[in-house]
This record gives sequence, C-alpha cells and structure tokens, in this order.
Amino acid sequence: MISYKTLFLLTAFILTLSGLLSLITDSDSNRGLYDLYPSNTDHNKDLGDSPVANMTYFLMLTEGIAGGFKPPTIRRVIELSSDGTIGFVKQSTLKNKDDYVVQQGEVSSRELAVLGVDLRTYLAILPREEPEGGEDIYGLDISISFQTDGFEWRNGAPEGCTNEPSRVHPTPEQKAMFRELVERIQSVGQQFAINTVES
Repeated sequence: MISYKTLFLLTAFILTLSGLLSLITDSDSNRGLYDLYPSNTDHNKDLGDSPVANMTYFLMLTEGIAGGFKPPTIRRVIELSSDGTIGFVKQSTLKNKDDYVVQQGEVSSRELAVLGVDLRTYLAILPREEPEGGEDIYGLDISISFQTDGFEWRNGAPEGCTNEPSRVHPTPEQKAMFRELVERIQSVGQQFAINTVES
C-alpha cells in the first residue's frame, strides 16, 4: 500500500518536472482530500528545499457572489499569496451594510505549499460554469480564484438578473471536493489572519 508521504512526493514530482496533472484516485469514491492529505501528517515538515516548498501563487475566495435584482452582497473575502518565501493572509468580513473588518497575517510559504499543490491538482479537474458567470454550479455562493505559474482557475455566478443555465455541471464527488477546498481555505484565514487593520 502506498504511504501518504510517497503519494505526496509522487504528485509533487509530476507537477514540478513535467507539468502533468493527475487525479489521485481511490476505490472508495467517498474518500476526501483530508484522507489523502491529512493536516496532521509529517509531510509538511519534509518538503525541504524542493520547488514545491517555494511555490508562488495567489488565491482569492469570495463568499456572496450570486446576485439578482440587487448586486451580490459579498460577506467575506479571503486572500492568500505566497512569493516562495513568505505567505500573506488577508480576510475581510462584512460587519454591517458596507463596512468590513479587515484582518491579516503572515505565514511561512512552507505552510501554504501543500494547500497550493492541492489547489492546482484538484482545481485542474474541477469543471467551471459555461458560459462564464451563467450559474453557480457548486451551489455554495462562493468563488475560488487561483493563479500560479501557467495555471489559472475561477468559478463564478450570475451577478444580475440574467441567469443562463450552465452547459456543464459537477458530479456529487466534484462538489464535495470543491467544498473541502473551500473549508481548507477558510481554516487558513481563521488561523492566520488575526491582526486587525485599522480603517
């Protein structure tokens, strides 16, 4: 049986040297990302000086993306950025009608490396709505926007009265995968964005 550490290193090798992305499958279709990459394992400590440990990327998670007769009400925005040395976390949470509480913090890029690898690997096989912004196909009223070298991904939702059904929809397993990524990003925001920025 392949260990979690070996599985992670294999994924990093493929991502770094060949740029080919593959989905790590399992006979149990209900197995989630936390089972593949448990947050309490030691592989976070074994990245060494590999390119994966110095991965650069920018991510923005937006809660409250669907509009209607009125524009969408953005409830929270979480921004993660890693320059390969230091990671920055910023969280803006709606306090009242149009006032946001902004909190931020720093974290070692190594702490964000595994999340960055997972995001690139799994977002690459998750569908996006077609046409763009036509429908919230994941049903969470949440958007993930992710950018790294040679790869960009973003899902959306209708921002106004026009709602055009998407020609593409995720499977239940893909919806669960998206939800788990959202939860991991939210956890990072809660854990590291702890310094309030005075307005």
